[in-house]
Amino acid sequence: MNLSEFKQASAELPATLRILLPNNDYLIPVNGLQEESAGIVLISNSNKPAMNLQHFLQASNTYDHSLALLTNNQKIVFGFRVIDHAIILY
Repeated sequence: MNLSEFKQASAELPATLRILLPNNDYLIPVNGLQEESAGIVLISNSNKPAMNLQHFLQASNTYDHSLALLTNNQKIVFGFRVIDHAIILY
């Protein structure tokens, strides 16, 4: 999934939803973005709170919208689901 596809798919979702990634049996917060040659890497630091959708969209405005979204171990994000008050990327 590239940034443009994510923005289109999440356009009608509440801006307060937190962005999370699955990690084994746990969900970890996405709290930063970093551009690399392969795409936009979703940074996760468990000591910081998760970005909400509004902050994610603001932080991603400077990136090329055709770049792929990648997990912190360089795997491509294929989609997401909304559970409770969070967007779970997978």
